[in-house]
Amino acid sequence: MIAAASEVSLGVVGCGNFARSILLPRFKKQKDVKLQAVVTARGMSAKAVAEQFGFAYCSESTEQVLEDQAVNTIVVATRHNLHGPLVAKALAAGKHVFVENRYA
Repeated sequence: MIAAASEVSLGVVGCGNFARSILLPRFKKQKDVKLQAVVTARGMSAKAVAEQFGFAYCSESTEQVLEDQAVNTIVVATRHNLHGPLVAKALAAGKHVFVENRYA
């Protein structure tokens, strides 16, 4: 069972246009949300997002973020075909999970 936390500490996996323009600005405004880690397939992209939104660190390794005890919630904002396996891994790691999915 996942324990409730007074602060949400996010590990964000995937940072496409929707995450950068819609999700991350909203998460950043929340006082009880800490932007802990961001992961993208390309390190330079992760670094740019980390600097723009104030994440504690960036990575190219999803496993690093899943193992990070400071992260209690994973935001899955990858391509839709990658959601299932990532959600399963995050839940197995004991994390809360927020899955981005929108339909045009």
